[in-house]
Amino acid sequence: MYNYNWWLVRVSVLLLLPGFFYDIEIIILTISFLILHLGFGLQTIFTDYFHNKLAKASLFILIRLINFEFIRCFRSEEHTSE
Repeated sequence: MYNYNWWLVRVSVLLLLPGFFYDIEIIILTISFLILHLGFGLQTIFTDYFHNKLAKASLFILIRLINFEFIRCFRSEEHTSE
């Protein structure tokens, strides 16, 4: 009934909870799990509501590209703050 996406979304939320400290490693970990949680949530929504395979594949690729852009954006902010 449940697949690995379902478990990863729940685990990533649990791992986000203690991440509200101000240590830089914790902030980076929190942002990464937030991006992971966002990606899996959108994939689940697209899987449930889009039935055209081409549209679904295109949206999955778009999600991956957006995730990479988020990661690149946060990495560039991290390097400029030092």
